[in-house]
Amino acid sequence: MSTTGNGIRNTQHATCDTIATYGQWLAAQGFDEETINNKVRLLARLPQPLAEVTQDDVLELLSNARKNSTRRVYLNNLRLAFRDMRLMGLLDTDPTVGLRTPPPQPGRPQPLPPHEIAMLMTMRERERGWTILGLRAGLRAIEVVRLERSHLQRGLHGWQLRVPRGKNDKDATIPAHPDVVALMTALPDTDGPIWDFHSRYISRKWKEHAEKVGVHGRRFHQLRHTFATNAYKASGQDLLLTRDLLRHSSVQSTQIYAGIEDDRPYAVVAGL
Repeated sequence: MSTTGNGIRNTQHATCDTIATYGQWLAAQGFDEETINNKVRLLARLPQPLAEVTQDDVLELLSNARKNSTRRVYLNNLRLAFRDMRLMGLLDTDPTVGLRTPPPQPGRPQPLPPHEIAMLMTMRERERGWTILGLRAGLRAIEVVRLERSHLQRGLHGWQLRVPRGKNDKDATIPAHPDVVALMTALPDTDGPIWDFHSRYISRKWKEHAEKVGVHGRRFHQLRHTFATNAYKASGQDLLLTRDLLRHSSVQSTQIYAGIEDDRPYAVVAGL
């Protein structure tokens, strides 16, 4: 760190250097550009130099988020960042230690009805492929842009799909639906991401083409809602299995799907 000039400016330079070093480390770990930019921008929003950030600073940043789900994402990313920077020797403290994760907001998923799914399957090839990945594998848009042909693999029990660095920066492996297998095996076997786009591009283009085939006002993420709801039903309302298929870090995030057409309480009471 430079020792000349204004002390405040030097501290700010140190913060920029720390964030830049962390960004370079993320790139070396294989993180995609979009993820790196999101993490770096979040760190840059903290009001004090990173070495002096307090829990109050983190809480202030979280309070600026409109939705509870956004606050959860922010805190998770900050936890990972400060953990990594401590391991790298860039920082000595972690202001996220001891902070309570905001609870998931109660809500209900918005699965798509069968007639709309049928209409989506008439989309052009690229967008139809994205639809299959959201509908049959529950992929988020950010996971679609990271997907490579090599992520489809033969496992002990059949085809499986490796989902790279999902919402919690962890790889996961799930069974591959036959529709996903057919889609992936038909793609060219090339290195790198199949669709090298920004996740917002995926969401925007998918919505545009959904409108063209007559499906209005829908979001790409609702394909994941549909996958989750169907998985929950098909598993016999097995919340833990559904959590694993969705790659949720906590069963709390999965519980919003537990109330979807669950008639078991009625059957139990009727059998008393």
